[in-house]
Amino acid sequence: MFHNKIFGIKNKSLKSFLAAIFVAGRFEYFIADMLPFITGVFLGLSCISRDIFPYQQILIGLIITICAHYVSVWANVLGDYELDKKFKSYLPKSVDIIGKQNLIIGIVFMVLLGTFFIIYLAFTVGFVILVLWIIGIFFAFAYSNEPLRLKKYIAIGDFSRGIQLVILLPFGFFIVAHYTDFSMSDIVSLLFYTVGLGINLFGLFLVGETWDWKDDVGFVNTFATKYGYKVCLNGAIILMPLGIILMMVCYFIKMSYSNVLQLIYLLLWIVLACVIMGIFYHYIYSRKEQYERIESKCGIFTMAGTTAIWSLMAASCYMLIVR
Repeated sequence: MFHNKIFGIKNKSLKSFLAAIFVAGRFEYFIADMLPFITGVFLGLSCISRDIFPYQQILIGLIITICAHYVSVWANVLGDYELDKKFKSYLPKSVDIIGKQNLIIGIVFMVLLGTFFIIYLAFTVGFVILVLWIIGIFFAFAYSNEPLRLKKYIAIGDFSRGIQLVILLPFGFFIVAHYTDFSMSDIVSLLFYTVGLGINLFGLFLVGETWDWKDDVGFVNTFATKYGYKVCLNGAIILMPLGIILMMVCYFIKMSYSNVLQLIYLLLWIVLACVIMGIFYHYIYSRKEQYERIESKCGIFTMAGTTAIWSLMAASCYMLIVR
């Protein structure tokens, strides 16, 4: 595993164990998974006085988000252990190195740690975050694991995978916005950003399903395997920019027209979003008749595109803080 190279540890067993945790923890998605929470925090900060900065609550919220990430990905690699042996053998190998029992202990620890902090925050900032935690943890287990294994159902599987990420945005928002009497326009902005994120994420999922299409046929029930990967790409090229536009509309509504930096960022965001979608069109969509040429590019775009688009989203909410 190439991940071994980043650990300067001479003990091979320890190095292999840490690398396996790195792999099973799906580090390639870690930054992207943190961005919805960060976006929600920035959006919440844009609603409150500059004299208030609830750093303790934000730090605890970040710890909870990290716990949620590891619960989700570790539960997923355990649920897909047999399936991944066929096409993603590095994942079950990492489970074997760690040990299924040890991985289950790790999941239980993350759930308990996250729940402890959630209960503490619930009494501090409100019980809505406890509801969001329960929803997220439920779908983290239900997505890949029996008896529900929701991923075997088209649309429901995408929803159960996406809701875990999307709710992190209102989670971050309510941790911060509790400290102010946020207005109805703030709730509308939260709704626009959350819905925009969800639509954009679904478009990215369709690209990811195109990436896995050849391996999933006959094993996994997805939009790509049922309707064809071209249908997925047709949907993705509509849904991804639509999600971005919804977020931009919200930013446009909340921004100050007298703030030059916010105006400049809006223009920069539009340009970079067009560049990202241009890359998708040129390297993937325009070549969709040649699956072998776009398969690996779909994988790269799914991972890099998610981080790039969501970073722009988070940055937009940060710019709203600049007054």
